[in-house]
Amino acid sequence: MAMNSEMSIIMEDFMDDLTFKDDETNLIESNSDKSYYIGKGEFILKQLRGDKKNYPDNYFHFLSSFLRDFKDLPQDKQTNLKEIMCIQDTVKVVEKKVVVNQKNKNNKPKLNMGNMKYDDY
Repeated sequence: MAMNSEMSIIMEDFMDDLTFKDDETNLIESNSDKSYYIGKGEFILKQLRGDKKNYPDNYFHFLSSFLRDFKDLPQDKQTNLKEIMCIQDTVKVVEKKVVVNQKNKNNKPKLNMGNMKYDDY
């Protein structure tokens, strides 16, 4: 039984490798204009939307693989993408209360009597 599941995993990996090696449309050209990359992205998104049942999960995993390098983008491009994704930078407002101790008129030292109610002298 274990042999059968191991074989199916190996076959799936093998088929995935064949699919990507033989499919020339998976290659991304370098130094193309922005409309080329937008078109590639739209094409991939259309393929992901085709599987309506698994679309949210597939879309999540696809995006998470692309967002790994988000931190390497210039700040203006990060801001632009945050606006597209409706992500707002949150500012946490913390208010401080300053308590000023008022001086007591009676500056005589007090005895630390604890629970005792009488003077032991």
